[in-house]
Amino acid sequence: MSSPASPGFHLVRTHSPEEEPLANWGQRGQSPEWIHERLHGVPSPQRRGEGQGEGVPDLDRVNSLAPLEPGHAKTPHRSSQPSPPIPPHPVPLPSGARGRRFSRQSPPTLVVIACGALARELRAIVETNALDGVKIACLPAKLHNRPQLIPEAVRRKIHALRPLGAPIFCAYGDCGTGGLLDAVLVEERVERLPGAHCYAFYAGLDTFDALHDEEPGTFYLTDFLVRHFRRLLVEGLGLDRHPELFDDYFRHYRRVVWLAQAPTDGLRKEADAAAGFLRLPLEIRDTGFGLLGSEVLRRVA
Repeated sequence: MSSPASPGFHLVRTHSPEEEPLANWGQRGQSPEWIHERLHGVPSPQRRGEGQGEGVPDLDRVNSLAPLEPGHAKTPHRSSQPSPPIPPHPVPLPSGARGRRFSRQSPPTLVVIACGALARELRAIVETNALDGVKIACLPAKLHNRPQLIPEAVRRKIHALRPLGAPIFCAYGDCGTGGLLDAVLVEERVERLPGAHCYAFYAGLDTFDALHDEEPGTFYLTDFLVRHFRRLLVEGLGLDRHPELFDDYFRHYRRVVWLAQAPTDGLRKEADAAAGFLRLPLEIRDTGFGLLGSEVLRRVA
């Protein structure tokens, strides 16, 4: 990564060392801009000069939100403006190819410490490319709720796995740690994925920057977020219990971009439903595994 933290990101310590529910962000008075940066690691549309208007949430609009079901969602479409190209898929995934599973009895040749949100994709990379010696060790994805806890959690995992004797690679971006993760990794002599977050290393660093410059008011989805949209966003932000918060969270967004790793018809319906819930147009960009795949393969070549 070229810089340790996304512009404008700042950490806010809560009153308790226990994990704080996402829904408390709005109830504790955190601004929509702070929430945007916590979710996406990039400045909110309002900070970028868009949507400066104030106002009371439109309760009639909020209470009439479409349920999170495909039948109520908008149809996916692509922007009428030219979009930056997505880099070609870096990982060979021949049709019908099957890789061999990592044997827990075999000594690993590479240990990947990863965010749990990347577990499915890492397994696909390892199995499809028959990377027998790659061991994947995931930390809970919910650590993103409290990013200041990520660095020491990664350090503990490094210490636990170092006796295996294999090189260790960290499959995290900065992920909202404001450079604290990089400080730990420098001390532990471990490299990580480039980029501030998974959106950047899936799309490619330059491509993500171009997407963000094209429309700062973009809500990004990955396959993981599509699968868990209701639990992480609807329920996690408390919108199932407090629909009046909807406009506070989302009034400045203009589109949804799904950075799709391995799209299926089922995932397309779920992404469509998520965009329908947000009342935003959906754009689908097939990214494959992006730098996640190429960086893992480079270390076992």
